[in-house]
Amino acid sequence: MKKTLLIILLLFCCDEIKAQMVFGSWEKINKKKLTNKAEDNSNTPKVEGLKDLGSDTYPSPRSGAMTWKDNDGNFWIFGGIGTDSKKKIGAFNDLWKFDTKARTFQLIKGERFTEKQAPQAQKNVEKATNTPSGRRDAANWVDKDGNLWLYGGRSMDDFTIYDDMWMFNIKKGNWILASDNRKLNAVSKTDKKGEAKNSNAPGSRSGSTTWTDINGNLWLFGGLVLENSKKTSGYYNDLWKYNTKTNIWVWVAGGKNPNSKQIKEVKKNGAESADDTPSGRNTAIGWVDKSGEKLWLYGGYGIDNKVQTTGGLSDMWFFNIKKNVWRWHSGPLTFYEKANQEISGLESPKATPGFRYGAVGWTDKSGDLWLFGGQSKFSKDTVVINNDLWKFNPKTERWTSVLANGGPPIIHSAQGFVDDKDAFWLFSGVFINNRLNYQVSNDLWKFTLTKQL
Repeated sequence: MKKTLLIILLLFCCDEIKAQMVFGSWEKINKKKLTNKAEDNSNTPKVEGLKDLGSDTYPSPRSGAMTWKDNDGNFWIFGGIGTDSKKKIGAFNDLWKFDTKARTFQLIKGERFTEKQAPQAQKNVEKATNTPSGRRDAANWVDKDGNLWLYGGRSMDDFTIYDDMWMFNIKKGNWILASDNRKLNAVSKTDKKGEAKNSNAPGSRSGSTTWTDINGNLWLFGGLVLENSKKTSGYYNDLWKYNTKTNIWVWVAGGKNPNSKQIKEVKKNGAESADDTPSGRNTAIGWVDKSGEKLWLYGGYGIDNKVQTTGGLSDMWFFNIKKNVWRWHSGPLTFYEKANQEISGLESPKATPGFRYGAVGWTDKSGDLWLFGGQSKFSKDTVVINNDLWKFNPKTERWTSVLANGGPPIIHSAQGFVDDKDAFWLFSGVFINNRLNYQVSNDLWKFTLTKQL
């Protein structure tokens, strides 16, 4: 009550603060309109069991899927792990297209059922039968022509991580295998930074952060890999660039091997150095700012600066493409920083989302960076559910905790995109039911930003 009164007083007292007030509303898209099935449209997930397991016209519940937005504004979904309509749990290799105007899903490629074996494809040969194996947490991009790219990811188990690159040709409607070393859990292969060679390869990894720059190059940072036969997790902090015309990877920055130590202590005074780089991690959030010259990175799960332990991260960085260097922006280089909302709806120099991994990020038309959800954490028999929404203003370099009407109960591993009207769509993900068990969703949500005061 006191916080509400304070917000009201501020709104009437300061025109500058009025311009910063940020709020909006979530809408759960009623599946009855999409599938002719009755659906509860409340903000509460089905906690006693999944009643909707998908159909020929609607994807099954899942998490860790790969998504894209094509040049026509359509939303594409591939794979992930979840429960199919036969109640089998596993990895999907289905490709769906969602039309935001008609609000319809269409199955384009692959099988609706989990653990379907994909036929072995021949490199650079386009066939209607081509399809990537079922997987989750793969890297994904959209190139300048609107084609969908996919790299790596892992299967249902935790011991199979891929190193193949696929492209879905939007016009022809077929998958093409662009590269595949046919190795699982392989480390990266390259001689030196900045060198373009056909033999270069980032190796097997999942949960990498990706960007597409204004020239159409695909960028990849970090990710998780199993270190050979050790079956132990390793975290990359390397940065790679992929040229879609030559199909060649270039190692740009960071360590060559998993769990590489940073060379020098990160400079916190805003200075840029070729020696600075984020620590190794996966499931971090990435954005490209409006200038197209900076690749932003936030949080993730990985190692600290000294490679002594692993945990949730909350440091913020950007990579300057022209200068070819990383720059630390804000946030501690230690684990598990708590979120600080300050005053909801208002920018603040002290506000921060805290540690996040498995969150969803996007950029709006004005160039602001948005973040939804993130990790879950059990603490003293309490479940912390991060279904909050944040906005970062690159001009003021401040975070805002966005006011909203509740929101999806999704914690992490959801997917989303922004439509042509700057509304944000969220699909699938993980929530916790009333028995404190993780459960996957196939709900579809839409967030609309109300005009700022």
